[in-house]
Amino acid sequence: MKQFLINVPDDKQHFFKELMDSLNFSVAETGMVNEPVPEWHKELVSKRFEEASEEDFVSWDEAKKKLNRK
Repeated sequence: MKQFLINVPDDKQHFFKELMDSLNFSVAETGMVNEPVPEWHKELVSKRFEEASEEDFVSWDEAKKKLNRK
């Protein structure tokens, strides 16, 4: 099964939903697309950056090499 995320202008939303219904597509709206990042998550990331040492990081080139090996 494939899923598609499509941005539809507000003034075309009704038309788009009718079109999808006529094609037997299921339309689901999620509230997660434009949700703001919670403060606790920002704090956690900041803390991890503060506690990290230079040895914890790799260059982008090295990271790409590691990903390509998998």
